[in-house]
Amino acid sequence: MSNKKILMIAPKTNTFVGFRCDLMKDMIKKGYSITAIIPEDDCKDFFKENHIKTRLINLNKNTTSVFANLAYYKNLKKIIKEEKPDKVFSYTIKPVIFGSIAAHKAGVKDIYSLVCGLGYVYSENDAKHRILQTICDRAYKYALKFNKKVIFQNQDDIDEFLKRKNVSKEKCELVDGSGVNLTKFKRNKLPKNVSFLMVSRIIKGKGVMEYFEAAKIIKEKHPEVSFTYVGQFDEGQSAIKFEDLQPYIDNKIVDYVPYTTHVEDYYAKCSVFVLPSYYREGIDLIIISKNFRTSYAN
Repeated sequence: MSNKKILMIAPKTNTFVGFRCDLMKDMIKKGYSITAIIPEDDCKDFFKENHIKTRLINLNKNTTSVFANLAYYKNLKKIIKEEKPDKVFSYTIKPVIFGSIAAHKAGVKDIYSLVCGLGYVYSENDAKHRILQTICDRAYKYALKFNKKVIFQNQDDIDEFLKRKNVSKEKCELVDGSGVNLTKFKRNKLPKNVSFLMVSRIIKGKGVMEYFEAAKIIKEKHPEVSFTYVGQFDEGQSAIKFEDLQPYIDNKIVDYVPYTTHVEDYYAKCSVFVLPSYYREGIDLIIISKNFRTSYAN
């Protein structure tokens, strides 16, 4: 058993709990204490029940403002110095870059990062995105040299980072996604009726408009087929507005469901799961969950 402290840096509170809750519980079982740096004061019951300390920090994950990002870095370093953790773990681009540098400057030796996909910056190849890629490459290269290990969720992302010389090969570790809770996501029988489901953030890179347009084409020939979309609106640069989806919803082409914490209920009702994403995913948790939910079901 260990009594060491792990500090975890998250980009969004509700997804942090949704994606990393079992990881945190496992760390606690092994005797670690956890402090979470989170941007929203959500999920209080979870943190309280599991005796996880939280520190709030202002983070706009979509801004390119130098002043906002510098303030985020300075606040991270301040919190890390106050908490004095033995290990720091972060994921997604800003927590990884600024968290790794801040942890190093605060004197932490054991720093770990999870690159769970490369995101929208590396999804396009126009002039604007190439400039952003150059900036991010330099930031990654500097930040990741302070890491003991950098965890990736697919080999393509490792190859990309090695090609760009963002990280050394010996620091790379490959895992098969974030995993899913098999108590919650159980296998079940496939429904008889043909029904499609897509679950994602409402951004262009996830292929949301392609899904809605495909639904329109299929419904014209096969009106009995159903399409459901579960998703939360985003504020990023590639966000889709509700008015773009409204005609499909109003015409009953796609049934729209806002953000839900019970997505498994919708998995059980669909026969086909779709994620037409060209966003740079790691291994999407949605796909893993759906696969466990329905594959090889009798």
